[in-house]
Amino acid sequence: MYLHDLYRLLKHYVKTCLFVVVAFALVGCGVGVWQALSSPGVKTASASLTVVDPTGILSLTSLVNMTASMAGDVAAPYNVNAEIVGVESATDQQAVTFIASADTEKEAVDLVNSIANETAAMVEASLDEEAHLYEDSVRSYDFALNEVGFGVFQSVSAADRIAAFHLCYISVTEATEAEGSALGGIVKVGLVAAVAGLFAAVFIVLIRDAIRKPIRGMADIDSIAECPTLSASASSDIDDVVWAEAVFGGSEPLSVCVVPVSGDIAEEADGLVEAARRAGFDAEVFGGDLAESAAIIQCSARDAVIPVFGCPPLAERVDAAYVARGCSATILYVREWSDSLPSARSAIEVLNRAGAKIVGVVVLPAR
Repeated sequence: MYLHDLYRLLKHYVKTCLFVVVAFALVGCGVGVWQALSSPGVKTASASLTVVDPTGILSLTSLVNMTASMAGDVAAPYNVNAEIVGVESATDQQAVTFIASADTEKEAVDLVNSIANETAAMVEASLDEEAHLYEDSVRSYDFALNEVGFGVFQSVSAADRIAAFHLCYISVTEATEAEGSALGGIVKVGLVAAVAGLFAAVFIVLIRDAIRKPIRGMADIDSIAECPTLSASASSDIDDVVWAEAVFGGSEPLSVCVVPVSGDIAEEADGLVEAARRAGFDAEVFGGDLAESAAIIQCSARDAVIPVFGCPPLAERVDAAYVARGCSATILYVREWSDSLPSARSAIEVLNRAGAKIVGVVVLPAR
């Protein structure tokens, strides 16, 4: 199936798609309301922690890993709604953002600020400890603090590196207020459900199309019929065109059998007779009764009246096949989206086996 076919399919079933999407959205909103009622008044607050190395000596990766690890350790014992949601790194600093939720605004603000400040204290203590350990390591090797080249640090003196640990600036941006409303949660769940409903609608339509195999247009009929295919929606004078096909494709004396794949054909038969009269022919509509058709054809030939037989669908009565066999021209009518491709193929096969002369297949627009 090409994108154009999918577009036509969704366009035809747009009401079904909208119904599914709205149904999913309503269910989602219902879930959101239930969540809001089960946990009323939930408030969310955020705070951030930033570590800055003004010297640029310390490894940014080490600072990032240390701060993120400690932030996780501090947040873990608290409510699961308190978590690290993001890490942003720059060339000389690293920031961790915390979000905490609670029943009241004060509880949410206090909780997130407590986590951020406790993490800051742990990071500061860890940096001081790293400075002392590094200094002890330098002295244990009798290496002068003001000399360059201890370990892998070929261009930085030990004293400068120790100073960098002490000069790291740790700041906490505390939360001052909390946000959150039941409406926001309901809308969010509703939107997610609507998107899920859209995918579900497309899936349902594709499955339905694969099972029913409806006729989508002339191209489908062209693939199964060897006679001309006419589109009623593409021509305002389709009855005149169909009548011309019957006249030029049929033989004398002219008699026309009109057969639908499904539904009633009375309106189309009447339109065909009107087209015949506009073209100067004397035509009249008759029912597709097998017992009367032969006599009607004989009488019509004698009286110079062209009979147009409006037959019932072949799936309902086989009379149409016998009537079509006795007529000099047969027109098959199919309706987009209502009739299936297998049904149209079966009708053509039955008419061909009956010896009917199919001079055209008319594709009617969907009702």
